[in-house]
Amino acid sequence: MGKCPDAVAELRQPSSSEVEKWCQVALGKPPDTLWDTQMAMILRHYGAIPEAEKRCHQALKLSPNNWRASLLLAKLVESPKEAIRDLEKLTKRFEANEKLREKYVEAFADIAYNLGHRYWDQNMVDEAIKSYTESIERDPSAYEHAFFITFRYSATGKWDKILELLDKMSELDDAHLTLMVLAMSKNREFHTFHTILLRALLETDKLEISILEMRYGDAIRIAKDQEDYTASFYLRHFYASALSALWPAPMTKVRDVLEDAVKDLTHTNLDLPRAFFLVGYRLGAIYLDEAKKARADKGPDAAEKALRKLADIVPESLMESQMRLPLSLFAARYHKINNDDESARASAHNTLRIAIELLSDKDSSNDLLAYQKILYAAIPFQDERNVNAALAMMKLETSFTMTCSCGCEYTWDTPENMWFCMDCIRVVLTSSCKDRIKDKKLPNSVCHESHEHFEIGPWNAEKMSQVQEGHVPYKGTVITMEEWRKKIIAKYELGKSIMDKYEAGKSGVRNALRH
Repeated sequence: MGKCPDAVAELRQPSSSEVEKWCQVALGKPPDTLWDTQMAMILRHYGAIPEAEKRCHQALKLSPNNWRASLLLAKLVESPKEAIRDLEKLTKRFEANEKLREKYVEAFADIAYNLGHRYWDQNMVDEAIKSYTESIERDPSAYEHAFFITFRYSATGKWDKILELLDKMSELDDAHLTLMVLAMSKNREFHTFHTILLRALLETDKLEISILEMRYGDAIRIAKDQEDYTASFYLRHFYASALSALWPAPMTKVRDVLEDAVKDLTHTNLDLPRAFFLVGYRLGAIYLDEAKKARADKGPDAAEKALRKLADIVPESLMESQMRLPLSLFAARYHKINNDDESARASAHNTLRIAIELLSDKDSSNDLLAYQKILYAAIPFQDERNVNAALAMMKLETSFTMTCSCGCEYTWDTPENMWFCMDCIRVVLTSSCKDRIKDKKLPNSVCHESHEHFEIGPWNAEKMSQVQEGHVPYKGTVITMEEWRKKIIAKYELGKSIMDKYEAGKSGVRNALRH
């Protein structure tokens, strides 16, 4: 089919007459059954469903054997029974015609895929699973279909069916599943697949290092051969998460995979601070654990060597001022654990002075980053006053949302009844999930039973609604933003120079950090 002029594509909701006018010019042919089918597809694309249905009926009136129009109509009609009837007829027609099946493999798979949808919506689950499986058997390269099927299965806890579907792809050709794993890393829309796959392996007790190496290792090798560093970065990120879920986790291998992910990241066009955040905080927690173990086994000097990795792993082009969670905060936690408060404060110094600078520059657009920096800098110290204050400001001035780190999908829209890990720093858990960590009932990709946590209590909605602009809830009362900044400066001994800067309204921290 020819392409319609750009003028049509630019119309958000064109009328059917406008679409037809432009397409008739582009196609240069009079209306017929093919024309009506093509028009129906275009109208469906623009959301004109009733008009698209009419075109399908017109096409079928002219040619009752127009299977394209029948398939499209089955996708469009509201009645599940009508759709099922039409799709079942199409199935029989394709099954009876070998040439049709061989020539239109994707269409034959699409029929089964849509039939599965209609069965599922009618709660005909067994029939739906059979049709979904048939759709993958007919076209195992339809990775988007496989993704949406696994997504639907995961929503109803059918973890065994997910693995059966993926095993079916492997039976047909093992390369299909490897290529699907690769495809699911290329578009962020499909990244959920990796979480679903890990959950399915965990729920069915089939998580094994050999399976992960076969799936992710092969996909990473293909991405490297194609010099697709973005895909390789995300694959390593998901591979590390899956490896960490093993018990016991091969943490040396996890660390190596994450370090390789950082190397890939420097060759991509991804948002560097955002992408590094995905793997950086996990490396920070790993290096912290290695430092604690090195200190216990070999002494402080060995621990310091492990801590130096926190600085070495950060890409040169990534400034600390851009990072929500600078890895220096893991060093702060290490020193705090060892009662070296002066070194702990020194490790958190830059993060906090940048936060103070951001809150002093009269630019409210970067205040959220400032609150995040204060939050993450205060967590290693179990500084509950400033953690609560930062969370409160995030709630009062932004659209607050946080999700439990364990993967249970619990989400907070108010900062209350949550547990922060002082060693992982970024990890936040519900009470029940924190208990599961302590009881070793959650994989240590989430946290570790040896880590320490503290709780954020209830949220007083009535009291918080009375907080005026430019003020901060702090220690059961309300203080001005200026008073809050002074308290942070005093507590962490940020020094008189930074006090002078915000008192005078001058900027300079960002420039200083560049040199």
